[in-house]
Amino acid sequence: GGDASQFTQALVMVAGGVSAERVPRLAAALRSAAAVADLRQAFFLADGLWRVGQGARALEVVRNQWLRIADREGPTWRDKRGTEAGLLAPGPDYLLARWLLGVLPLEPGFHRARVRPSFDLIPTARAELQTPNGQISLFWRTVDFEQDNRTTVSLQTEGDVITELAIDRGGRRNPTLSVNGEVIWRNEKIYPNPNVHEIAAEEDAVTLVFGRSGKWNIILE
Repeated sequence: GGDASQFTQALVMVAGGVSAERVPRLAAALRSAAAVADLRQAFFLADGLWRVGQGARALEVVRNQWLRIADREGPTWRDKRGTEAGLLAPGPDYLLARWLLGVLPLEPGFHRARVRPSFDLIPTARAELQTPNGQISLFWRTVDFEQDNRTTVSLQTEGDVITELAIDRGGRRNPTLSVNGEVIWRNEKIYPNPNVHEIAAEEDAVTLVFGRSGKWNIILE
C-alpha cells in the first residue's frame, strides 16, 4: 500500500515471511517505499535483503548508509550521522562478516564454523575476523572466466576449530579443486588428502571440512 516503508518490509524479510515467489515483487516495491530513517532500520533492511537472496541490494544499502560516511569525523556511527542519527546506530560489522564473508558459527565460541564467501558480490577481498577461538583470515580472487578460469581462496584459522569452507562452483559443472597444490576433487571424484577431512558436493557449491586450524590455499578451476 501507499504507507509501506522499507523498514516494515525489512522486518517481514528478517522474520522469514516472504516466499521465494514474492521476492522479486517485494524487491521492486522497496524502490518506492518510504526510506529507512536511521542506521538501526538500515541494519534490518540489509539483513533482510541478504536473507531473501538479494545480496547485491543489501550491499548497496551498506555502501549508502555506512561506507559513504566512514570518513566523517566522530568515533561512533551515530556521531558520523550527526542530526540524522536515531538513538541506536549499529555498525555494519555483523552484516559484512555474516553475509559478505559468509562466516557463520555452528557451535558456541566458533569451535565449529561455516564459511561461504560471496564471490558474486566482490571479485577480490581480504579480511580478518577475530573470534573467541582465534582469528579467521580470508582472501579470495575471482576473474573473468574467459581470461582465467580460476578462483583462488586462502583460508587461515587459529585455535581448536573445525571449519567448513563452501566454495561456489561458479557455474562449473565438473570443477577441479586443489588444496596447497594437490588436487582433491576432479570430475566429481575425491582424492584423499590429509588436510581435508570431508568433502560434500552440492548443486552449486563444494564444501571442504578442515578438522584443525592451519592455512590452506584453494584453487577452483
